[in-house]
Amino acid sequence: MTLLPPNNPEIELLLSCARTHLNPQTTERINALVQKNIDWEYLSKTALHHRVMPLLYRSLKSTCSNGVPNETMEKLRSQFLTNAARNLYLTHELLKILGLMEEEDILAVPFKGPVLATSIFGDITLRQFSDLDILIHPNHALKARNVLTANGYRPEIELDDKQFCIYLKSKNAATFICDEKKAFVDLHWGLKVRNAAFPVHPDHSDNHLNLVVMEGHKVHNLPPEDLLLYLCVHGALHCWDSLGWICCVAELIQSNPDLNYGQIIQMVRRVKCERIFFLGLFL
Repeated sequence: MTLLPPNNPEIELLLSCARTHLNPQTTERINALVQKNIDWEYLSKTALHHRVMPLLYRSLKSTCSNGVPNETMEKLRSQFLTNAARNLYLTHELLKILGLMEEEDILAVPFKGPVLATSIFGDITLRQFSDLDILIHPNHALKARNVLTANGYRPEIELDDKQFCIYLKSKNAATFICDEKKAFVDLHWGLKVRNAAFPVHPDHSDNHLNLVVMEGHKVHNLPPEDLLLYLCVHGALHCWDSLGWICCVAELIQSNPDLNYGQIIQMVRRVKCERIFFLGLFL
């Protein structure tokens, strides 16, 4: 089945640019589209809203920067550099937190955010993200919370130890905020699909996990099969209202040509989310 491109040239241009690899046909199409009467302000705002601004800037810069108004390219460049600086700042903060967790013998697995940008986009500057997500074993939730609160983070919901132990039985995540650093950490001790337990969690061994090098440091990462299912579920929970989430699915598939789809299908069937998963692939 072939999907016809949208009639809106700004949207077609955005879709053509929102990828890390441009084949000759896509490059040719981008060059043709920039010759049209593009509403550059609308295009820029839409890219920023859908969290694909870095991809738009890089694609335009590498294919047809001379065909884009100087004012637009300079604005995109400024946004790109601001986003890159923020990403690097959050990456260093994440590495610091992971180091603190390791000192307390907590197996902490970052996902989304910097590790997703590094592992599937190959460049920490090519995604827009605003918070840090860390997955831990439920048995380590209280200790991990204490690590964060001892290092400048306050919980979004104030609970004492007894209340928090009750909370973690009914919820699977908690948000922590550092006002000074303007950083947010979402601490997860489980991921769920509807009412079923999501088949992704760090156990007491790291045999199930991958490693990714981020700013010279090796950190744990979810296997691509687990991550693909999670991204499809996450996108569906938010009604796929961001092009950035679709890009993540596409880039993960492209960067992992040897995905074990048999294993993924088994997980999908176990948690009864076939339609959710296949919708993500279709998009």
